[in-house]
Amino acid sequence: MLGKRTYLDASVLIAACQGRADVAPHAFAILDDPDREFVSSGYLELEILPKPIYRNRSAEVEFMRTYLAGVVQRVGASDAVVTKALEVATAHDLASMDALHIACCYAANVAEFVTVEKRTKPFFRISDFAITSITSSST
Repeated sequence: MLGKRTYLDASVLIAACQGRADVAPHAFAILDDPDREFVSSGYLELEILPKPIYRNRSAEVEFMRTYLAGVVQRVGASDAVVTKALEVATAHDLASMDALHIACCYAANVAEFVTVEKRTKPFFRISDFAITSITSSST
C-alpha cells in the first residue's frame, strides 16, 4: 500500500531538528507516520542545508540529509515548476519560495503540504490538496 504523499515545508523540518517545544512533537508524529511517503525538491534542499553546512552544525546536516535520503520523489527545478509557481503566486499572493514549494506539490501530486505557518497565511487559499499547519495557534 502506498502512503499519503506529503511535502513538508522547510519550517517543519527545521522545527523538528531544533526541538522547538511548541511544534517538534507534531513534526515528529508526521515524520514517524508509517502511512506517509515524503516528497521533496531542490528548493527545499536550498532552504534546509546551506546554513547548517556553513555553520558546521553537523547534527542538523545529518538530520536533513537523512530525511532527504528517505523521500520517494525529489521534484527537480524546471520551467514547468516555475510556470506553475508563478501561476499560484499570482492567484494566491504567495511569496516566491512558498509558490515554488506549492508548484512542486502539484508536480508530485501530493495529498498534503505541511507547514508551521499560521492558518491565516496565503498557503491556506489552496484547495487542490490538504494544507496542514502543525502550529498550535491558528492566527
